Amino acid sequence: MRTIRIYCPQPLEAGTTISAGPDIANYVGRVLRLKTGDQIQLFNGEGYDVRATIQQLERKDASLYLEERISLDTESNLKVTLGQVISRGDRMDYAVQKAVELGVNMIAPLTSERCEVRLDDNRKEKRRSHWQQVVISACEQSGRAVVPEVTEVQQVESWLQSIQADLKLILHPYDHPEGNKPEHVTSLWQDNNQDPETIALLIGPEGGFAEAEVALAETHGFRRLCLGPRVLRTETAPIVGISYLQCTWGDFK
Repeated sequence: MRTIRIYCPQPLEAGTTISAGPDIANYVGRVLRLKTGDQIQLFNGEGYDVRATIQQLERKDASLYLEERISLDTESNLKVTLGQVISRGDRMDYAVQKAVELGVNMIAPLTSERCEVRLDDNRKEKRRSHWQQVVISACEQSGRAVVPEVTEVQQVESWLQSIQADLKLILHPYDHPEGNKPEHVTSLWQDNNQDPETIALLIGPEGGFAEAEVALAETHGFRRLCLGPRVLRTETAPIVGISYLQCTWGDFK
């Protein structure tokens, strides 16, 4: 039987009883159709699960007894921050979801010169909140108990000025593939005696970055990384890029 994991943003202390609130009560009772005595696992983003038993289930509340804390080992040793230029439709949702499954630690939604999505301040916050919920759902499914943060939507220029990491990479296909073969990512890392602990990965929109943006990224310490001879879609690039980094320095190796 599969484990039912639910995000519950409140203190979770074993040996206590909590009131889970209407959202969890509705999900547990009406969606999952669980009953009194059934067990679930809760997490609040602090890095562990808690096994809980349903004591009482009402329409607008659920009383849960927290039995024991469960230690998890699902976080990668490699801390990856993803700077992802916003894409249209559900492509951004897909990129966010898969990045979380692959172990990313923070996601920064960005706008750029060729970004086709235009958001006012109100819509920016609504989309950020939506993507944060996508992150939570991906954590519930993938077994992660630490919830990555989705930062506010910002211009790529602002993000470049603020981001700090041991290694900064911008995915960018070479202009002349016949004259420039893709390098292994380790050739872009200068310290051969120690693996990078933090990496910033920057991915552009469907039309790619303008050359001026690539040059600006390089002035802020970013190195160009090409993952092969084919141009990847903006929602495919984070999957390939993060997997590549996890295989090289993270918990895939």
